[in-house]
Amino acid sequence: MAGLSLKHICKIYPNGFQAVRDFNLEIEEPEFVVLTGPAGCGKTTLLKVIAGLEEATSGKVLVDGQDVTDADPRDRQLAMLFKNSTLYPGMTVYENMAFALRMARMPQSEIDERVTEASELLGLSGILSAMPETLSEMDERRVLLGRAIVRRPKVLLMDSVLSGISVKPLVKFQKLYEKLGIIIVYVTSDPAEAMALGTRVVAMESGCVRQAGTPKELYENPSCSYVASFFGTHAPNLFIVTPEAENGRARIRFQDGELLLPEAISRRLFDGGYIGNSVAMGIRPEHICPAGEAADLSENGVFDCKLQDIEMSSDGVFWKFGTEENGFEVKAGEAAAEIGDTLRLAVDVDRIILFDRETKRAI
Repeated sequence: MAGLSLKHICKIYPNGFQAVRDFNLEIEEPEFVVLTGPAGCGKTTLLKVIAGLEEATSGKVLVDGQDVTDADPRDRQLAMLFKNSTLYPGMTVYENMAFALRMARMPQSEIDERVTEASELLGLSGILSAMPETLSEMDERRVLLGRAIVRRPKVLLMDSVLSGISVKPLVKFQKLYEKLGIIIVYVTSDPAEAMALGTRVVAMESGCVRQAGTPKELYENPSCSYVASFFGTHAPNLFIVTPEAENGRARIRFQDGELLLPEAISRRLFDGGYIGNSVAMGIRPEHICPAGEAADLSENGVFDCKLQDIEMSSDGVFWKFGTEENGFEVKAGEAAAEIGDTLRLAVDVDRIILFDRETKRAI
């Protein structure tokens, strides 16, 4: 069974720039792990360190328990695909997929077996005789994947190879790790792509891991305001609030309403000494809705606000409230509204996220 271990990886360039800082990750079984974050956060550099294309300043890379930190890229039992990877011109799909195996002087019968297996897995059986210039972009990416997996690597590294593909086909690619029984480490700057592909997602910033977990964990329980803002179609609305004690619970006043916080959240505020001190409260646009659509019809978290603007996007309709400096947005539901209307809104109090204003970490 494949395994990949990254221990205290650091990469510092000669000019002093530290691209990767004390990066640790353990992958013990077949999995689709996505490294994501903004451009320049160190994710591609880390991928190159794993592949042996960049030398780590410190730390270790282990594949199946074997230290390959100083091994030649060809000896790491890895395959890597870059976004700008291309097929060999003048060769058919079959010849492209078989090329590395022929260079390794593998018997023709085994080459045929591996190419057939990979082509059936990727849906390429009907185009093995096609030339690269006749392929669609999707088919070309499938062939590139096929060319990599016929080598039967223990770890497949991919740098933004699937960018631009809609979510539905992405889900099919995500299942490859199960079918192949290998570890896939994928890099992307697109949070939506990361959430669609990853069984585990690693959020990076400035060369550091900010949080690693399932897409659901990163979305619902972000470790800091950076992670909360990076994931989701729209960043959370942020309010500066001061929690107050009320019969063992924490109450927050904001806009024209009040929130009596759930016991678990209240306990964290009490234990952390935040009662009476200002904190940042995050509420995603989809977690505020017209009061008439709220499942909880109590007055907790209900307030009135005047609709200032309406934004139409591919992610739906968003209502905008407040001023430009102190505004917030709501993902509109079924209710119709016009600019200037005063709407009664309800907050899902179980879905709010609180952050320390200084450290930016979740409370």
